[in-house]
Amino acid sequence: MTDPLVSQISAAHFSAFLSAPFSRLFASIRALGLFSAFFVCGDATRNLEVMCQTGPDAISIDENINMAAAKQITHQYNIALGATSPSPR
Repeated sequence: MTDPLVSQISAAHFSAFLSAPFSRLFASIRALGLFSAFFVCGDATRNLEVMCQTGPDAISIDENINMAAAKQITHQYNIALGATSPSPR
């Protein structure tokens, strides 16, 4: 699942409007015996915890997020962490 706008909203708005749909999506994927990943663009640091609470198997972040700090959050939820690198210029 990719959501390019998660970095643009608050954790409160994520919880109010996106937590339930993403939680249902990741639960449905898991019920099929598959793994899921949640990719977010931009600096979504403030939303990492609420993203983890939706239950993906992995979260992939971009270069705007501190990887070590993100790992501390994802580790609490037993979620794999991946990262993208900047595009070559």
